[in-house]
Amino acid sequence: MALYYVSSSRGSDSTGTGSATNPWQTIGAAIGPTPKITLSGTGDVVYVEPGTPYREIVTLSLSPTLAGPLSIIGDCDGTGFLAGGYATPATGQVEWLGWSNDTTALTATATLYATGKSYVTIQGFQITGSNTSQAACALYVTGVWSNWTVANCILIPHQLKTVTCWFDGTAGAAMNLTFTQNTVVSPTGGIGVEIRPPLHTAEYSLGNLIQNSLFYGGGSGARLTQTGSGSFLATGQTIQNCSFVFGGGASAYTSSAVTLTTKIGIYGCYFFNGSVSANNTSVIDEDYNDFYVTTPRTAVSIGAHSRIAANPRLNFGGERLVGLSPRPFMEPLDGSPQLGFGNGGTPPAVDISGRMVPAGSGSLLMQVGCFGRQDTATVQTGTVQAGSAAEKLGPGPGTQEWRVPVAASATTLTIYTNADANYGTATPPVFEVLAEPAIGVSAASTTAPANTGTWNQLSLTTFTPSAAGWVTVRVTARPAAANGVCYIDTFGGATGDPSALATALRGGVVPKFVASLTTNVTNNYIFNSEC
Repeated sequence: MALYYVSSSRGSDSTGTGSATNPWQTIGAAIGPTPKITLSGTGDVVYVEPGTPYREIVTLSLSPTLAGPLSIIGDCDGTGFLAGGYATPATGQVEWLGWSNDTTALTATATLYATGKSYVTIQGFQITGSNTSQAACALYVTGVWSNWTVANCILIPHQLKTVTCWFDGTAGAAMNLTFTQNTVVSPTGGIGVEIRPPLHTAEYSLGNLIQNSLFYGGGSGARLTQTGSGSFLATGQTIQNCSFVFGGGASAYTSSAVTLTTKIGIYGCYFFNGSVSANNTSVIDEDYNDFYVTTPRTAVSIGAHSRIAANPRLNFGGERLVGLSPRPFMEPLDGSPQLGFGNGGTPPAVDISGRMVPAGSGSLLMQVGCFGRQDTATVQTGTVQAGSAAEKLGPGPGTQEWRVPVAASATTLTIYTNADANYGTATPPVFEVLAEPAIGVSAASTTAPANTGTWNQLSLTTFTPSAAGWVTVRVTARPAAANGVCYIDTFGGATGDPSALATALRGGVVPKFVASLTTNVTNNYIFNSEC
């Protein structure tokens, strides 16, 4: 496997070598019509550094293979550049714009255009579409292709275009498209993701999965429609745990009277002013979906476990009214009917944020849509390791994150957890620190012993940050029963003013952390969750 690097801020297309310390400047130089990359044949990764937006449209000319796939990754957290030997990687959003400046859009092709290219992954970008005459403006994949993955991207259309992302294919051939953890904005009256398999001489499977994605507006968030001539449609596409908001929805073959033997599946999705539609009832199997719209279905049979007109108890920015840290837009509120709804289809293990689900519902059943409810620990006084209060994560599965300060010296992060009797021993609590490449911190985790009713101190491997800064720590609880609880107390290893931690918590709980004077001088503060 070979690693290559692009940096709009530090790179040069003329003198760069594609290394992390001497990168190229443009994405097009790496993968475009005259690429500087020579594929290794064993898999290659292009890391694109945050910084100045990449204002370019790119036609992919490389030809990856099954044995040698290509990944193009917006290196938002700097992990890729750090792995390549660059000690101070930039972090932040990676913008890829089909615009030469903020008033003039480029026109030749979609922002990323590929014809006949397979085994490609696009990850970690905010891609804004160009004003092209092509079928789609942000991402356009056509010709004979298969095995694309689009993950953790934000895809935005040009205001004059009708399709944000477009995938057409070859009659009788699988696409094997995985579209996951993306946010897609649809043009006004247009389409967020258009998938256009040709008609064929027999029904065939596409092998497509669209999951954990958020679709905004438009005439259709995700549309499957036929092209060409033939008597049979393609099947084999699943839309799983997506959220469709402010118009649009999901549709399949609305202009074709051809019937399917095996239906397209739509499961675990939330439709806020969106619907599902087809031409006839043989096309879509929908179940475990939640609709908040007057006409939820057109030519689609009612799913046995689906629901309409439930109260949309979702986050619309209410934290600003009470001074709490913002939560994701459309995340279910505490006690929302969109939580713990049911397990339709094959539910994903994580939500759009990449964190465990189900979460925050007091249930082992999945939410509808792409958001679980994270950061749900509360302060309680009944079960404590030290002091007068500790946090309770649960009942049911959940995760809790904190941002904590660390110094540029040897640091050992510790925490105490206690799984109650209902929690069980199959999947004990996990304590982890997330990667923070900007200060040289790698991800690490440790798992509690498989016991219940006992306080266990969990300790992460000692690390030394390259500079003082902040890291994110997380506790994940996955009890065997919906009433299982994980208690959390006495965090140790952070530095600086312990009171700063009270404002660092991402969730709705703001505990008071108290330092132990006995360990102050060793840079291993011990914190108790006090109210």
